Amino acid sequence: MSAKQHARGAARIAVILLALLAAGWAKKPKSAADQNTAISLVQMLSSGNYQGVVLHFNKDLKKQESPEKLKALWAAVLNEYGSFKKQVGLDAENVPGYDIINVHCAFQYAPVIVRFVFTGHNRVGNLFIVPDTPKKPDNT
Repeated sequence: MSAKQHARGAARIAVILLALLAAGWAKKPKSAADQNTAISLVQMLSSGNYQGVVLHFNKDLKKQESPEKLKALWAAVLNEYGSFKKQVGLDAENVPGYDIINVHCAFQYAPVIVRFVFTGHNRVGNLFIVPDTPKKPDNT
């Protein structure tokens, strides 16, 4: 293979990699602002500031969720998992087009993940509260 052919092949690979990055297929760092917002939102939930949480929702989620509905959801979580103890960790999921921030929390009876799906402009497009199942060690 000539040097010219090699250079063209490398250029094609570079174009493909750039296209993949632009399409969001490559892992990208999550927004620090979204991470900080997620931490603050869990603090607001645990202190009963449901109105403050809703202010961070995007317009579609605001139509579905009110502070009263959020209060009822949090009450159901407390009923199921016991009192909120503390935040114990933070991680992000790689889903193209979204910043998903998981706030791992300790409750009285079991660990829980409060998952925020950010859709842009530091706005929450969805919120999930799910049991946190410990990861099994890799024995390989």
